[in-house]
Amino acid sequence: FRLLSHRIQNVVSSPEQTRRGLKAAVRRHQELIDLVDQVELLYSKSTLFNIVTSSVLICLSGFIITVLDDISVVVTFATFLFMNLSQISLLCFFGDMLMRSSTQISSAVYHSLWYETDPRTKKSMLLILMRAQKPCKLTACNFADLNLTAFTTILSRSWSYFALLKTMYK
Repeated sequence: FRLLSHRIQNVVSSPEQTRRGLKAAVRRHQELIDLVDQVELLYSKSTLFNIVTSSVLICLSGFIITVLDDISVVVTFATFLFMNLSQISLLCFFGDMLMRSSTQISSAVYHSLWYETDPRTKKSMLLILMRAQKPCKLTACNFADLNLTAFTTILSRSWSYFALLKTMYK
């Protein structure tokens, strides 16, 4: 999406080259949207499973770390907790990056020299701008979007479960 944004921002030149470049950009934009839809279809269920299990594992790992006295077991679970947090944060980070970069296409259209084009090209660019305002996103079975907000929600829920478990343990 970032490369496409760069191409769109610099697409305006001669009328014929602008039309060709814009046509190629529209085609590429649709290919990227279709690709995101395919990735969503393939990984949506496993991502939901991953998010749910990660929430539980983060909670339980934190609980075990606070309860046990054996340093070797604590280090093992701390490493496991760190890896679990890393995995889910990377999923959410790249999902967020995808959303942001897909919406930057509308900014690229706006920052191009669209006002120097003919009316037909302006309409085409307006349609691209309007479509690009709807972000492409990955979800967990449409239950939650994969972005940094979802990551903070996962951490918040894990902390809530941890606090409940800790209270019940005492």
